[in-house]
Formats: sequence, C-alpha cells, structure tokens
Amino acid sequence: MEDFNTDAEVLQELLYVYSLKGQRQKGIGAVERALIIFPNPSSITKLEVNEAKELMKKYPVLLARDAIHAGVIIAQGYEGILSADSNFDLIKEIKRYDPIKFAESL
Repeated sequence: MEDFNTDAEVLQELLYVYSLKGQRQKGIGAVERALIIFPNPSSITKLEVNEAKELMKKYPVLLARDAIHAGVIIAQGYEGILSADSNFDLIKEIKRYDPIKFAESL
C-alpha cells in the first residue's frame, strides 16, 4: 500500500473517538493495525498547519480537523483523500474519493 498513506491526526481521531465511546482498547487496537498498514504516517508540522489556516480563511465553513487533513494532502503533494465526508468536495485544491466507489473500482 505504498501509494496510500494516513496522517497523525487520523490516528489521534481513532484514539479519541473510541475512548469517548468507552472503547479505549478497541481504539488502541485500531491504531496498532493502522500502523501496520501505514508504517510512516504523515506528521502535522508548521507547513501542514499553515496550509490548513489558509484553507480556513478561504472556506469559512471548513472545520478545523478537515482543514488539517486537507492541509496534509496539499503540503505532502498527495493526490486526494479517501473519505465519505462530502465536505471535502468544497475544497477545490484537493480531490475526494468516495470509499465505496473506490473499493468497487479495485
């Protein structure tokens, strides 16, 4: 899966959401499995944060977490994002791939 990657924020979200639901161990397991598939997740650095900030200026309805994900895509030069979240369609600088359509194309 060298053509695909994830970022540290996605892994943080897994830990956060599962912990919030009282399923901390499940979240830890999900992150452990994700790190096997994506052994070198992208970091969130000043570059990615600056990209996110600029996107939030340009797109006032863009949520901070979505801006960070999009900032990573732009800063790292990735092709796009695999997400069911249609809010990413608002961001002209990136392409969103629907997970179901993507899986069907494999």
